[in-house]
Amino acid sequence: MEKTEKQWKKLGFVLKDGVTGVERTQQYGSRYTYYTENEVRPLTEEEKLQIKEKAREERRLQRILLKAYKDYERYPEDLKIKLPLYFDERFYKNRYLPFKEKQKEIKDLIEKALQKEAVPCSNPSRIIVIDIETTGFNEYHEDVLQISIIDGDGNIMLNSYVKPYYNSRWFLGAGLHYIAPEMVAGAPELHELIPQLKGILDSCDTVIGYNTGFVISFLNFLDYSGKKEEDVMEDFAPIYGEWLPSLESHKWQTLGTCADYYGYDWNSTEDSVSGALRDCYAILHCYRCLKEQMKTIMNQCRKKE
Repeated sequence: MEKTEKQWKKLGFVLKDGVTGVERTQQYGSRYTYYTENEVRPLTEEEKLQIKEKAREERRLQRILLKAYKDYERYPEDLKIKLPLYFDERFYKNRYLPFKEKQKEIKDLIEKALQKEAVPCSNPSRIIVIDIETTGFNEYHEDVLQISIIDGDGNIMLNSYVKPYYNSRWFLGAGLHYIAPEMVAGAPELHELIPQLKGILDSCDTVIGYNTGFVISFLNFLDYSGKKEEDVMEDFAPIYGEWLPSLESHKWQTLGTCADYYGYDWNSTEDSVSGALRDCYAILHCYRCLKEQMKTIMNQCRKKE
């Protein structure tokens, strides 16, 4: 078993002195060094405490810096020297303030779009499977690049690239499927899709995803009240059974691992199907298999009783 230094640390291990590991190139050109279980040792209690203290200090400094940004313009000139030493006035004026203005502008666009009527749609299954591609993992300053939604029968309800608000470029490995800036240049912005998204959400009782919470965090302006949220990733983790002692929980697996486990054929869709839409079909397949597996397990338990 090979893992990166960061992955081993999450499991509660640290590299032994003098180990070199093996450098491997990933799909999109990123290079990482991997180490085997013979090249690591368990963290000592003192080391675990040091890691926690370091993380706590980083969070504390981040809070101080954020407060400094928020309070900066209220500081009298003679007190500005008391700001943190790492406070960057140029960054504050050139990056932070424009970002906050952009946030306000986007919020206004979304609020106006939410006032529009929903676009009605037919969905006899009352189920939707949703997936997105993004520029990163933080919903506060990253962008949605693609939204795909299918119903419980596999019919496409929405499949659209999305023009980003904040980012004009992103690193090559962003997301599971890379989407180039030119692919989204002429796409609608997120708020323009809201009437269609509202109609799709009105048509369903159940929202299915893989890491559904992540998807919803980027689409948190929609009303999910009364909807049942199904997360295939969370339900699959105990079935796959990889235990993380450091977190005392089962490890969340990738969609690729889940799809392989349930025998999904990635070539079963047309060549034109890619990105988030391709993942939607895989998620639907895994969801069906998982539900059948759970029924079988429950029936077996009843027979034993």
